[in-house]
Amino acid sequence: MIRDCQRLIVDLPRPVGENLPVFETLVRIFRLDLDEETDLAREAELNLIVRELTLLPELSDYLYENEVIRSREALIEWLPIESRRGRMLIEEPVVHAGMLMDIVFGALLPRRRLTQPADRALRIERIKKRLLIYLRGIGSVG
Repeated sequence: MIRDCQRLIVDLPRPVGENLPVFETLVRIFRLDLDEETDLAREAELNLIVRELTLLPELSDYLYENEVIRSREALIEWLPIESRRGRMLIEEPVVHAGMLMDIVFGALLPRRRLTQPADRALRIERIKKRLLIYLRGIGSVG
């Protein structure tokens, strides 16, 4: 199940030669463009994964060792590619990947469940604003 929902977590790798603005690429990578029904399904799957990994820490080790969960790693691989293209200044991909995961998933896994579409939309808009602040901070050109 976890392997099947990988594309709902992050959409990586990206198509070769993709030339969207960096912000739009991040929106797509982190699936901030999902329709409401798919977003609800993703939220349920993320909550299930977090719950199971909390209850069974050895499962977490297994999933990472066997690369079932590799969203962060995929992001670590993507960031230097964008840096070489001159679109982002990335000195330590591991640090940047961690920051981006925290920006997005720290907000996607709230302590209380959002039931109103307007609340869910506001959450996505705030995540996008955080991504824009991050991009300005690293001097992104796109």
